[in-house]
Amino acid sequence: SKLKTKLIKEDPPKKKADTFIGRIWENIKSFGWALIIALIIKSFVVEATTVPTGSMENTIMPGDFLFINKFIYGAEIPFTHKHLPGIKKPDRGDIIVFRYPNDPSVNFVKRCVALAGDTVEIINKQLFINGKPADMPKYAKYEHHRIYPRHIQPRDNFGPYVVPEKHYFAM
Repeated sequence: SKLKTKLIKEDPPKKKADTFIGRIWENIKSFGWALIIALIIKSFVVEATTVPTGSMENTIMPGDFLFINKFIYGAEIPFTHKHLPGIKKPDRGDIIVFRYPNDPSVNFVKRCVALAGDTVEIINKQLFINGKPADMPKYAKYEHHRIYPRHIQPRDNFGPYVVPEKHYFAM
């Protein structure tokens, strides 16, 4: 007698991704990885922000969008207030972004005018760094023409002030 073998074609087992739940799980994993990558980029590489004030008008306007290069000066490690080593340190004239001390949720955009150890003084609206008149950006403007004495308003007459170590003076 001859044995006949019958081949039975079976459907291959379904992959997890072929089921509805499997597809949802794959989408959740993809979204999770995208979120992790976005948080790493925002924390250590680049961040988008808007300019909150008009203090740098004619150079940067309030509401302008900026991309902040975080790794150039050393990105802050989240939740630690410690910084990674940077590629360079801020120099006079650089536009820097930092958290406003009175409200850390606000990013301030200012120009670095003095470095650690520099002596800063403002005399009748003229900025002096280490006793020499500072070069002002060509777009600098003075909206208030009245000059206030130091004891009334330190905006027009300030200092002398020595910038502490590991600090910068920005305006």
